[in-house]
Amino acid sequence: MGLVSGGESIMNLSIQARSILLICSVLTVVTAAMTGWNIYQQRQLFDNEIESRLDQLTRLQASSLVESVWNLNTDSATQNLESLLRDRDFFSAEILMPNGSWFASAKRPGDQGVRTVTRTADISIHYENNPRIIGTLNLTMSTARLEEEQAQALKKFVALAFFQLVAVLFATSLAIHLIEKPLDRIACSMLSLSEGHTDIEIETGTRPDQITQLSNAVVKFRDSLVENDRLHQELVKKERLAILGQLSATVGHELRNPLGVISNSLVLIRSHQCDENQKTEKYLEKIQKSVDRCKNIIRELLDYARDSIVNLKPFAIDAWLSDVFDDQMLPDGIKIGFDLRSNERILIDDERMRRAVINVFENACQAMQGSTDARQDNTLTVSCRNSVDKIELIISDSGPGIPEESMDKIFEPFYSTKNFGAGLGLSIVKKIMEEHEGGVEVKPNVGPGISVVLWLPLKTENLRNNGCHL
Repeated sequence: MGLVSGGESIMNLSIQARSILLICSVLTVVTAAMTGWNIYQQRQLFDNEIESRLDQLTRLQASSLVESVWNLNTDSATQNLESLLRDRDFFSAEILMPNGSWFASAKRPGDQGVRTVTRTADISIHYENNPRIIGTLNLTMSTARLEEEQAQALKKFVALAFFQLVAVLFATSLAIHLIEKPLDRIACSMLSLSEGHTDIEIETGTRPDQITQLSNAVVKFRDSLVENDRLHQELVKKERLAILGQLSATVGHELRNPLGVISNSLVLIRSHQCDENQKTEKYLEKIQKSVDRCKNIIRELLDYARDSIVNLKPFAIDAWLSDVFDDQMLPDGIKIGFDLRSNERILIDDERMRRAVINVFENACQAMQGSTDARQDNTLTVSCRNSVDKIELIISDSGPGIPEESMDKIFEPFYSTKNFGAGLGLSIVKKIMEEHEGGVEVKPNVGPGISVVLWLPLKTENLRNNGCHL
């Protein structure tokens, strides 16, 4: 569907026709001027070449007469001159002595009216290492053959220039035709973008021309619109998360005090129990577990809400990671294996990184405990390895994994695939890793389960600045 009405189409055609006429006229004039200039230059080159060749021929013939002149052998010199005149390019030749007297000459009869030119060359020998002139050769030659070669070359050049002009005109018309269609596509794309359709496909060429540059510019404009929309959504998300953080801090502080009262009351009730009433103790245990769960939720809320300043210290990452898991209690039925091969020292905040690793560890254990497959081998694998300029801490479980539709949401606060908890575990992990200028990735395993990759940048200069020996 066109972008313009009938009257605008006529105007476009008129503009196109005038453009073609103007471009063709300019190219014709420029090509004709360049052709004339090249013909003039070519003629000058031919004239210079004729002069050079005539001078060279005269010197060459003069050198062949040295012996005859030196021996004052007029007959031999005359024979050489007559032999020279057998070539149709030479008309006459004579040899003069240094005092101007005649020594020998030859002339070919006929061939009147032909353009000739006379050249002079010294006949000299080297006597006692000094050049000595013993005569002068005056050679009259015809330029007909050279001029004929020049004319033939000029004809070829003019024919070539004419074909070049025709090719330029054809290429110009073709280029105008080829430009019109891409410009229509670009105009349609711009109209769609102006209406907010940023999901359109924009065709770009591979040739390094202005149409391709314009198409690429439209693509960049579309990408900038998409990026601006993404940044806007991210800004809205950050504002929402900031509000959630403030709300989390408020709720956490408000709930901590009543939970403290409940915990203290439980302690008092147990201390004043005279008899061991199993039924009462059972209900008290339930209350205590609920209180502990609420405390964990409050701790996660406060961890997520607070802005922490990391206290970086150097640690041997393999030994540190092994120490973290030595302090953890493995649930029944879960095994753990280690593959620690980094052998690097790195700057981390011990407390914050422990929180991140423990969060991932607890999620993995809960995922394997919640599996309904009795044949499943509940094994937790902890790995540490170097990858280019970073260190990767990998915790892999053999649980049921995460549904594909949930993978994009697992780092959002308060999102959880479990039916308990606040849904802040991985959000806190992500925040802690970003505080360390690192990141976190979740990847499905080849077999059952997932792998959580915590990566940290490997910055040796920071270790040196902290007084570490590498």
